[in-house]
Amino acid sequence: MAKRQRRSTRERRTTSGSARTVAHDRPVTSTTATRRSQRAGAPVRTGAPRAAGEPSANLEREAARERTYVTRDFRRIGIVVAVMVVLLILSDVAVNALLP
Repeated sequence: MAKRQRRSTRERRTTSGSARTVAHDRPVTSTTATRRSQRAGAPVRTGAPRAAGEPSANLEREAARERTYVTRDFRRIGIVVAVMVVLLILSDVAVNALLP
């Protein structure tokens, strides 16, 4: 079965349209330093983090909220694991009691 084209085809430019020259404001640079996972045109950031100085109050508040959420999440996971271990032990005792 032939591949179906979902988009309409573009009109081809005439050769006279490509003959004009374009003056750039800045020199054209090669993009060899960019990685594939980055967006096109995004600068490559290397080295130390850019943040400097004291964090804002809003950032501190959000960080505290995130730490609280993670702590509660680990607590919930611990409770679930403890309950599962208790249920496993009780089921083992029940099976051994029913099948001597």
